[in-house]
Amino acid sequence: MITRIGVIIFTIPCIILLTLYGIELSAATDCQQLGLYYDAFSKQCTDIKPAFSSFYMRNAFLVNIMLIIASVGSAALIIGMVQSKRANPAR
Repeated sequence: MITRIGVIIFTIPCIILLTLYGIELSAATDCQQLGLYYDAFSKQCTDIKPAFSSFYMRNAFLVNIMLIIASVGSAALIIGMVQSKRANPAR
């Protein structure tokens, strides 16, 4: 049971981060196809090239929290696998 919970806790933050990054990347690609630059802070297309900023720089708190949650899920996965191994030893 703890293994299933661990899988859910591990995967959901990863899916959320990848979805948010993909949405932002899609907006940036749309701007590039129009011959413009994407300003990630204002989330608009612009004529002047904005300063570089990574997804982590703009969303540090969100990324850190999601990675902590995924780490907790990973630990739950490991604990669940160890417990199931002890409950069902190889014959």
